[in-house]
Amino acid sequence: VIAPCAGEVLSAESKRPNRRPLHPDGSDTAGGNHVVLYCQGHSVHLAHMAPGTVGVAVGEHVAVGQLLGNVGTSGNSMEPHLHISAVEGRHTNFRRDAGLPGGVRATPLLIDGRFLIKGDHVRGARP
Repeated sequence: VIAPCAGEVLSAESKRPNRRPLHPDGSDTAGGNHVVLYCQGHSVHLAHMAPGTVGVAVGEHVAVGQLLGNVGTSGNSMEPHLHISAVEGRHTNFRRDAGLPGGVRATPLLIDGRFLIKGDHVRGARP
């Protein structure tokens, strides 16, 4: 998993175990091992990373393309994959903050110029 944007690390977790395929942790609302980046006024959440692989810390500034960690099955994950989402503003917990007055506003993401939908696959994408 590489940084899709340059920014500040708002949240980073690397100690949660991988889950067995088809046995997600439904109580985990943070996405297991994850990184949240604050880039150009948006928070970008990258989740379900492998334990012990997240190589950045809160407060660190990362560059586009910098290695953040490896894909895993931590958290509420049925299979190895990377969950990526973005919202406007500075947020570390999108689900919790959604309940605040004004909530959170999703930011559309383009990867290699494509707007992806659930189930799309990306290989060798450029940041």
